[in-house]
Amino acid sequence: MHGDRRPGDSSDVGVVVGRRVFERGCGSAPVRLRRLTDESLADNLADLTTNRAYLTNAAHIGEALRAEDGAGKAIRHIERVIANYRPRNEQRSA
Repeated sequence: MHGDRRPGDSSDVGVVVGRRVFERGCGSAPVRLRRLTDESLADNLADLTTNRAYLTNAAHIGEALRAEDGAGKAIRHIERVIANYRPRNEQRSA
């Protein structure tokens, strides 16, 4: 490890997210900071702003996420937990 970095630092999250964005076809390949140059940054920014496939792929992923209704599932789960909740003292006497 480098310096004070620890697993889970935000820099590690950025690497994981960048790789995943690329793997899903929503962005260009990540460039390690130590290899970043003015030219590679300009090339990647141009790619991100002109590659229509990234927008299309991101839109498909967004549609799939909305279709999953994650918030609705979470609400229904919480409501079930609350409906079935029994204080500990009631559980022992039941």
